[in-house]
Amino acid sequence: MLASDDTGGLPVYGALVAALVVVASLAGLTVDGVYRDNLLVRSSWRGTDLVSLIIAVPLLVSASLATRSGSERGTLVCLGMLAYAAYNYAFYLFGAAFNGLFMVYVGVLILSTLGLIFGLSSPRIRTMADRVGGPSAAPWVGWLVTVVAGMLGIFWLTTSAAYLRTGRVPAMVTATGHPTNVTGALDLWLVVTFGLLGGAWLIRGRPWGFVISAVWTVKGAVYMLALSAASWSAWRAGATDGPVELALWIPVGCACLAGAVALLRGRRPVS
Repeated sequence: MLASDDTGGLPVYGALVAALVVVASLAGLTVDGVYRDNLLVRSSWRGTDLVSLIIAVPLLVSASLATRSGSERGTLVCLGMLAYAAYNYAFYLFGAAFNGLFMVYVGVLILSTLGLIFGLSSPRIRTMADRVGGPSAAPWVGWLVTVVAGMLGIFWLTTSAAYLRTGRVPAMVTATGHPTNVTGALDLWLVVTFGLLGGAWLIRGRPWGFVISAVWTVKGAVYMLALSAASWSAWRAGATDGPVELALWIPVGCACLAGAVALLRGRRPVS
């Protein structure tokens, strides 16, 4: 595998993932009939594709180049964007009706996962985690990550409890036409679990809490933008009555962005 340098081959994985995201996004935006889902899901995919193409890809490419040049901040942003790719394209892989981009989605998920594994276990990240002290903003960022992850976890647990009580499938599941709650599954697995872990560790001043929270907030800021674009696209397509979700996505996204900036700018070496 591509793990020959102190980054675990992170820049190469970033470049490969970026190339596949370009293919998937361009096809989703320009090829008629590539998505075989209902109107709500099709229009949401296209909104997300736009953000992936014009925001996520440039960020991933620039962070990969910065990582290659030795930037620690670039390394953390690159990891955050690989986390975005893995999380986002898990929705396409497991939630989209089968289409011609299936193997592209598989490739994004495999390469981004390998990049995260080798990147997080690389000498550069291990060295950074060993010597980085919590920034002055660490306590509030740790609480931010913990609260957002905790509230999301409570929401999905409450949704599941309501089904056990009433036997009615949640409206958000029936609206997408999915056989199960793909969003809830991925959120509980990838957002809630790592958010609670990273946030709690950051509050306690543990270096790996800084690393996990930095990756989590970078990914969260970009994905909230993608969700906002998806909500707007679905409304413009006539699939919803209005982009009411923006009232949630935008504040959470801004909070994640503020947290990411605080962690990336405020870190200081341990004396």
